[in-house]
Order: sequence, then structure tokens, then C-alpha cells
Amino acid sequence: RADGGLLVPSWPAQMGGGGAAGTVVALVGADANDAALKGLRVGDKVMAFAFHGGKEANHQEYITIPAYLAGRVPEGVSLQEASTVPVNLVTVFHTATTDLELELPWPIPQGWTPAAADAPILVWGASSSVGIYAVQVLRHWGYRQVLAVSSGRHHEYLRRVGATACFDYTKPDVVQSILAYARENGSGAGEPQVPYILDCIGSLEGTLRPLTSIAQRGSRVAVMLPVILKDATEEDEPEYEMDVSKCLPDKWAEGVILRGARTHFYLQ
Repeated sequence: RADGGLLVPSWPAQMGGGGAAGTVVALVGADANDAALKGLRVGDKVMAFAFHGGKEANHQEYITIPAYLAGRVPEGVSLQEASTVPVNLVTVFHTATTDLELELPWPIPQGWTPAAADAPILVWGASSSVGIYAVQVLRHWGYRQVLAVSSGRHHEYLRRVGATACFDYTKPDVVQSILAYARENGSGAGEPQVPYILDCIGSLEGTLRPLTSIAQRGSRVAVMLPVILKDATEEDEPEYEMDVSKCLPDKWAEGVILRGARTHFYLQ
């Protein structure tokens, strides 16, 4: 918003983003029963993903939210740390289940293995906030081929949190390296070689263009919105696109399933 003026007209009403953390000071209205069902009490430290503005707006001293949006902060985690968790975690869950149609059952059934456990899942922008959560969530749920794309300096960390293989987007052969790995280590079911792709950046030239050379018929591609067509500069305003079907429409292979990730729809 500061660099590019994105959604600035909504700022006074919304008062910030979606991640919040704080201490419960009261259980009010009908939600008091819901809060009790969740085991929440006055004095508990909680985190939430609340984005409707008004009473939920999180850049104010007190907010009032439905109990189902709140979760208890684990011991040893600060409120500052906790406030960054819900937006990223919900974004990964919603995008993986709605746009990529991957299985993330909760609680995880004993002995359960996902049907696509050995299918390559490419996370481009794996060192971003959403990307780091995506790598961990996918490995926790039993997906064994999580391919992480980031700059090389993040590879050691990404392997530590669950990446199966890492690729450096600054290398000119990054696309060929990903496809070669997928051919050798995929599920062996033929095309698409990389059936699931999560673009955590959403840059027309930086991510979507190389992904058009990776996605094949049947690949599901989920892109974080908005797509950045042009970054802001000192002289020029940025350009964004909310409809991914308008981004490089003549470059995607026929049969690629292209989706724009809309986390704010997750309550539906």
C-alpha cells in the first residue's frame, strides 16, 4: 500500500490487514457460548484472521470478533509472532484445498496418506511468508515432493522446514532443472510432470512467465493476487491485474487450470 497505493480507498474503513493477536478481555453476546465451546476464557492470548473492518479492524486498541475466528496462542509464542500466523496459514489452507484441490483433513486420520503424496508440488516464492507456511503444511500432511523455488541463500532453511528439493530462480536454467527433477522423481503417471503449482509472488514477468513453461495440460496453478504487471517506481504508478486469465493468455498450454487465490473467500 505504501509503495503502490493498493486498495488505499478502503484504508479508513478497514484499518489494516487481517492478522491480529491480543488478550481476551470479555466474552460478549451470543458468541460467549461459542467461545466457551472452544475453551476460550478472559485472559487468554489469542490470534485471529479478521478482515471485515469496523469492529474487526485490527489497528485499534480493542476489536470485537466472532469466536470462530480466534485461536489460542501456544505457550512460548509472543503476540508479535502470533499476529503473523493466521493470514499465512489460512491462505495456504484455502489455496491448497480450494484452488489446488489437495487434501488437508483435520485432524489427520491415523495412518492416512494423501492420494497425491508423491506428485510434485511446486512452491514458487517459497521463502516468502506464504511460501514458508506452504512448505511446512504440505510436508506435515504427508506430501513428499515439495519443490521450493527461491534465491539460493534460502535453500538451507527451506530444506530444514520440509522442502524436498530447492531451485534458484536467478539461474537461467531453473525451468529446465525443475522439469528434469519432476521427470526423474515424480509419481510416474505421465503428464503433467508438475501437477500442482503455487505461485506465492504473482508477478507477470517474474513468476507467471517461467511457470507457463512448466505447467502442462492438467496442471493446477494457483496465483496469489493481485498479479503485479508493473512495479511502482519513483516516476510511475504500479499496475495490477486481478483476473489471472488475462495474464499471458496465449502462453499457457491448453488444459492448464489457472486460478487466482482469494483468501478472503475462505469463510464461504
